[in-house]
Amino acid sequence: MKFPKGKISPRMLLVWGTEDLFLTKQLAEMSRHYANDLTIKYVDGASHWVQQDSPNKVNSIIAEFLNLQS
Repeated sequence: MKFPKGKISPRMLLVWGTEDLFLTKQLAEMSRHYANDLTIKYVDGASHWVQQDSPNKVNSIIAEFLNLQS
């Protein structure tokens, strides 16, 4: 499989738990190398399973991001 070169063009949202035991904030920030317009939102106290740990917060972050898309 060939991976595309260059950055992804569409706006992107990355929701990241601050208490992830396996993936660090540094990895989240490194994602900027692959996207032209990346928004990273950190959820304090959430683990790797951020959507299960903080569903209301994640839904709020997604809704806010989508409302900015219009």
